[in-house]
Amino acid sequence: RQERREACHQPGRARHGEGLPPVPVKNVYAADRDPNLLAYAAIDMARAFATLWDTPYGPPPPLQLSLEAILETDPIEEWVENIYLDRSQLRPGKPLEISVKLRRNDGPASFERFTIQVPHAWANDEVQFVAVGGELAEAIGFEVHGVPRPTELPQVAKWLAKRPDQGHLYLLAIRRGVGMTAGVDALQFLPPTVVAQLSGDFSRQERALGVAWEDKRQRPGIVQGGAGALVSVLAQ
Repeated sequence: RQERREACHQPGRARHGEGLPPVPVKNVYAADRDPNLLAYAAIDMARAFATLWDTPYGPPPPLQLSLEAILETDPIEEWVENIYLDRSQLRPGKPLEISVKLRRNDGPASFERFTIQVPHAWANDEVQFVAVGGELAEAIGFEVHGVPRPTELPQVAKWLAKRPDQGHLYLLAIRRGVGMTAGVDALQFLPPTVVAQLSGDFSRQERALGVAWEDKRQRPGIVQGGAGALVSVLAQ
C-alpha cells in the first residue's frame, strides 16, 4: 500500500516599506504523512517577522507580507552520501573537478558536479571541501564566521536575506586564515595589521577560519546530511 506523502515549497518574503530591502524567506519542506507540514512555513515566516521586530534599533517597523506556496504530493528528501575529488593533491591555477553523490530516501542516487580553478593563494595550504544542505551550511557559517552581531536594523534584514535554504546543495571550501566578522559581514583572509586596526568594537570578532570558495546547486527537495574531503595544495 502506497502511503500519501506531501512536500511544500514555500518562497515568500517579509518586508517593510520604510527603507528596508525585501527580505526573502525561501525554503522547502518534506515529510511522510506529517500533519504539521504546512505549519513549518508559517513558523519560518513568523521567525523572520520576530527577528525584525525584536531589536533594540527603535520601534518595531511596519511590515508587509507577500506569500507564494507550491504543494506537491511526492516529497523529495535527499542525503549527501559522498564527495569525490579528481585528485588528492591540488596545484594552484589548475582546475579541480568535484562530484557530490546524493541519494533519495526511496533509493535512486544522483550527482552534482562542480569545477573550481584552484587559487594561487591556496599554495602550501590544506583545504576542507564540505558538501551540505542548507541547515548544515548555516551551522558551518556560524562555526567559521561566528554569530552575527548587527548594529542596525538594515543589517538584520541583510542577514535574514542571505540565510541558506533547504532547497539547495552547498559546496564550501574552508581554510585557515586571519579574518573577522564585522556586524553581519565576514571579512576573510585579512593582513594581521588590518585585523588589529579594526579590532576593539563589540560588533567585531576575530576568526581563524574562512570560507575561501562556495557554490550551490538547486535541488528538487530538501538536502540532509553532509560529506567532506581534506586536500593539500602544492607549492606554486
